Amino acid sequence: MRRWLLWILMVSLTASAVGQGRSRHWDKGLLSADDFSTAYSIDTTQGHFEYAIIYNPAGITEGGDSYRFCRTTAVMYPRLSWMGRTLRSDLELNYRQALFDLVEVYSRQMQRQALLLNKSRQYDYLLATTMEQLEREMEVMKSVTRDGSDSAAVERIRRKNRQWLNDHPATRPQFTPNLFWWGVGVNMGVLLPMGALGRTYTASVGATATDIAIGLGRSAIYYNLCFGSVNYINSSDPTYNMTGLPRSDLSIAYGFAVVDRPNFSIVPYLGIGVTDFSWHTGDAFLLGVRGNYHFHRWHIVKNGAKRSAYCYSASATANLYFSYYNMYDDTSSPGVGLLLGLTFKRQSESVSW
Repeated sequence: MRRWLLWILMVSLTASAVGQGRSRHWDKGLLSADDFSTAYSIDTTQGHFEYAIIYNPAGITEGGDSYRFCRTTAVMYPRLSWMGRTLRSDLELNYRQALFDLVEVYSRQMQRQALLLNKSRQYDYLLATTMEQLEREMEVMKSVTRDGSDSAAVERIRRKNRQWLNDHPATRPQFTPNLFWWGVGVNMGVLLPMGALGRTYTASVGATATDIAIGLGRSAIYYNLCFGSVNYINSSDPTYNMTGLPRSDLSIAYGFAVVDRPNFSIVPYLGIGVTDFSWHTGDAFLLGVRGNYHFHRWHIVKNGAKRSAYCYSASATANLYFSYYNMYDDTSSPGVGLLLGLTFKRQSESVSW
């Protein structure tokens, strides 16, 4: 029965919030007489204060980062709140502010508990429970202050709530990235052989590549697999030229981010690999640099009880490298490659208030 009552309360609060329209947030500052409607106060001697706690499980977006966690907000509704004729003074305004401070206290308490949850149903139940507790304390406050007429009691309760709010500032969770991360990328570009190979094969334009990165802090190991096609050129016998011959490269490289900013990073790297130009196969030595421009990052809380999260990011990548091919038939040639693509990265984070 108790659970059904909580659900009914939650649904009624949601419907009420939708119908009330414009709201006024607690963090906008102290209440003033302008925050209360005058439409209802003509025929009543008692004031009324309409309030709610609302939450947004999507969190907030700041610049290129989105933080997903349950964000709670204490609000009052000016259109449905008014000052009564019996206490139309600074005393009643101080009383309404004390009530609003109490709503903010419960809002912050709910937010800290919500960080330990993961599902929307859990958020709904927590909201209903929080509002039930808040309503009980509101009744106690009204009784102790005699509906706001005892100025000393109002001031005492307001100082108590303000002290609690000062000791528990309203801050969003702090997301601290852990060292380990991994990412995958899809690229397309041009691979240009030079020297002896350049006189035998044309450039691989439109080559496609996939890479996997495993990183620890600024350091990373990159695995790259690239495919393309080349044309074979026989200068002594033009009739023997062949088109569309397969080419493939497999490499592993170590990179270190010399520049690591929230929006971009620059990663020089060294690597080795194997390459195959149809009939020519050999080793490859790589020296290159990767530039990453980060579009957006999504910080998502997981396993709330453990207070951990994951950061997913999307980046545009430019990969310029110089290579030296040492073929098994004693042919040695330099080369250059340029690949452009998209990279997706996943990094675990720790979460704290």
